[in-house]
Amino acid sequence: MTWIAEGIGGLWSRYVALVGVEAENHELRADNDRLRKELAEMTRRAYDVDALEELAVLKKHMPTDTIGARVIAAPLSPQFRVLRLRLDRGARESSPTWR
Repeated sequence: MTWIAEGIGGLWSRYVALVGVEAENHELRADNDRLRKELAEMTRRAYDVDALEELAVLKKHMPTDTIGARVIAAPLSPQFRVLRLRLDRGARESSPTWR
């Protein structure tokens, strides 16, 4: 009888331990997903900062006034020989001198 009681008690304690491990595993998976998303966002921001730093260096070396703009449309067909871009330059705060 003692052997059966100890066996059942051992099974029960292992079951309770597995329930705790399952909850911890779920929590760790959620943390892992959150951290992966944060890493992806920080990597994208680092890439954006690098691109902006390159533009700032380029602007210093340009002999003319420049204005920043985003490409908001471009043709996807490879048959076009002339590439037309649609730019969104936003509103100009002051009118630069165009050369």
